[in-house]
Amino acid sequence: MRVVIKVGTSSLMLPEGLGGGGLRVAAIAKLCEVVAQLQREGAQVVLVSSGAVGIGARRCGLETRPSELAARQALAAVGQVHLMRFYDELLSAVGGRAAQVLLTLENLAKRSQWSSARATFDALFAIGAVPIVNENDTVAVEELRVGDNDTLAAHVASMVEADWLFLLTDVDAIYTADPRTCADAKPIRTVTSAAQLHAHSRGNSSVQVGNDSKTPIEHAHTQERNTHPSPQKNDDALAGQTSSTSLRAAEAQASVKVGHDDANSYKEGNKDNVDIKAVGIGGSGSGWGTGGMETKVTAATIATAAGVKVVVCNAREPERVADAVRGAEVGTLFLAQPRPLRQSKRWILSIPPAGTVVIDGGAVSAVREKRKSLFAAGIVRIDGHFGSQQAVRIVGNEDGVEFARGLTNFSSEDLQKVKGCASVDFFEQLGYHAGSEVVHRDQLCLLDTQ
Repeated sequence: MRVVIKVGTSSLMLPEGLGGGGLRVAAIAKLCEVVAQLQREGAQVVLVSSGAVGIGARRCGLETRPSELAARQALAAVGQVHLMRFYDELLSAVGGRAAQVLLTLENLAKRSQWSSARATFDALFAIGAVPIVNENDTVAVEELRVGDNDTLAAHVASMVEADWLFLLTDVDAIYTADPRTCADAKPIRTVTSAAQLHAHSRGNSSVQVGNDSKTPIEHAHTQERNTHPSPQKNDDALAGQTSSTSLRAAEAQASVKVGHDDANSYKEGNKDNVDIKAVGIGGSGSGWGTGGMETKVTAATIATAAGVKVVVCNAREPERVADAVRGAEVGTLFLAQPRPLRQSKRWILSIPPAGTVVIDGGAVSAVREKRKSLFAAGIVRIDGHFGSQQAVRIVGNEDGVEFARGLTNFSSEDLQKVKGCASVDFFEQLGYHAGSEVVHRDQLCLLDTQ
């Protein structure tokens, strides 16, 4: 069994005024104990750790995250050394062995480098090491960055064919509403389609609970479990943030299960089946981190497409990771897609999409249900500017859901000319003979196979 655990910046750093705003050494030690326990039980573990820039800034006496790329890169170099020293010493104390792995978007988006990185992970597992992964901020340029470690963790989980991905944060679940202001708010326990939840959350504003009751919301809220809240702003606290712009008005529904949850425990309570048409999931959180609940749902979409189960849960209770692996209900669980991507296709999800191809219902059925290639006849709209062999999002016209990604054989300029056309008309429209598939099925990744 392989387990990937991601921990965020705010979970690793003390707020200002407590120990000078340094590391939460006790929290890191507790996390290392959990990693060692999982290894003793036979698991191979990867730890994706944020915090290099924030820790570097604190070490250099800065109070805010700098906006200049070069300054952030310098702070990452300072902070990464400090962070790895603690991981190395604390893992060694519990019988573990730490290994540093720094990745860039280029390492993930180029197939040869992706395969090389995968081989390195396999070699580290063979010697019993725990890869400590972070983005290589010191050399990554702004235009070629993964951007957040939730997404990086999802790509790593896909790469190593993990069974579980745990996104540890300073909140314990995704909620149907803000539980601090809404008495009816419930934690979302199970999500069957991360892709649909992500799409539907970005423009609508109601959650249907049970058969007929509706709770108005602006975001998928989260609730801090600590009975003495930290003065530091949570990375993933979503109240008051502006929700993202909708792709389209969503009509389809994402199936989730919710349950009641006591404020200081994970007691199992009553559950209802809930149909969510939309849960706004907001943007990034604290000034030190780069993530937020939206990045976690995005990460879940990538990882579940690769057959990985994803759990969003509280970093203050890392021992719950082991409980979840054993079958306990912990945080919010995103179920793996029943027909995951083949290993040979997974690297495609690491390529940043350059545009969007919107297709009609017949084409959606052919691509998703029948596993066919995408042809121009089913295309109704092209968004963005892209070249041949770049990655594109594939979105259904009827529900606005991105359900696939793939490498296009045509530029956006040429697709504008042939959209809605049969392949026999390509020469007349383009002036040259071209292949019939816009995206071949061997270069197409389904995000949602429900």
